[in-house]
Amino acid sequence: MLEKISQFYKTCSEPVRLRILNILLNNQKVCVCDLVSSLALQQSMISRHLTYLKNAEVVTVSRSGTWRYYEINNQLPADKLAVLDILKKQLVNDELCCADINQFKISCCE
Repeated sequence: MLEKISQFYKTCSEPVRLRILNILLNNQKVCVCDLVSSLALQQSMISRHLTYLKNAEVVTVSRSGTWRYYEINNQLPADKLAVLDILKKQLVNDELCCADINQFKISCCE
């Protein structure tokens, strides 16, 4: 159990993953292309971090045609969802995370 707890916090501690989580926590389903536009990072880097988040079961992925949509795994235990809620509240005060959200609103492909 200690390993799972450690893995969850490690997953949530990396800056790029925090930026991805920030967008996912503030939106329903998000496609990779929107994350690339919003975060101004390479698609390969974002995909690598999304895979990490998916393997840690923090996010889920669904397909619609050729598009993959990511969202927060709402089936996480309540304590982990509470941690993500705290992160959301903290990230709202971060300048870069606010800029990411504003850019997401502009570049969202839906």
